[in-house]
Amino acid sequence: MSHIQNMITRYFSELGLSDEAAGVYATLIEQGPQTISELGRNADIERTKLYRLLPVLEKARLIVIDSEYKHGVIEAAPLDNLELLLAERESEIQLLKQELPLLKQSLLPSVQQDPKTKVQFYRGASGVKQMLWNETAATTEIVSLLHQGLQQYAGLAFFERWVAKCNDRGIVSRSLVNEAFFEEQAAWHQGHRSAKLKNWDGKALPAEIFTISHSMIVYDNVLAYFNWQPDGEVFGVELHNQQLADTQRQFFELLWRQT
Repeated sequence: MSHIQNMITRYFSELGLSDEAAGVYATLIEQGPQTISELGRNADIERTKLYRLLPVLEKARLIVIDSEYKHGVIEAAPLDNLELLLAERESEIQLLKQELPLLKQSLLPSVQQDPKTKVQFYRGASGVKQMLWNETAATTEIVSLLHQGLQQYAGLAFFERWVAKCNDRGIVSRSLVNEAFFEEQAAWHQGHRSAKLKNWDGKALPAEIFTISHSMIVYDNVLAYFNWQPDGEVFGVELHNQQLADTQRQFFELLWRQT
């Protein structure tokens, strides 16, 4: 994948566009206008899938299809057109923000009827990101056992938004981490200028005391576990139960005092 394709793929991903859509657009940028046959061959994508992608790119105003020619020619539209897409997204987000208080008010009776214990499962990177974002609503100190850092998996854009939200809310957190954690974090930050948590404290937990094989987070009445490794299944679970959360917080404090 070329440098241009890498940049486009990363940016399109943040917009919610697929890698295939990014590959098609990058091919048009690098090789110029093409017929569908040429584009399918040059972008290495099946024609049936290409036919599904073209309306998506056209709706986003990222391509122009000239149908005057016999077979039709597809051309990349200027990247400036993304400003229109971003403006639409901002407008949609503002509308959703305005409707959120009404939604909360409508759901309040249902929430009050929830049982004392609730279990919520999450799958995939987007699910674990949702779990992490849930933390930003914490009203108590967050304590955690961290198997690895978040940045390399969650992505820089999400990580910076998450850090900014935690800092804006003044969230205080402590973490016990494996012995390689701080070295990995230092190496990561050398290549990335990203925000850091203002109110975070961490300690390395020797493996002979306790081996951290996955990540656990405790806040409010929530006990959250997740596994996010490149060579394993990405999943997580939240247990909403005050007694369970209190018990795991006590376990964390016992380990904290031993470091």
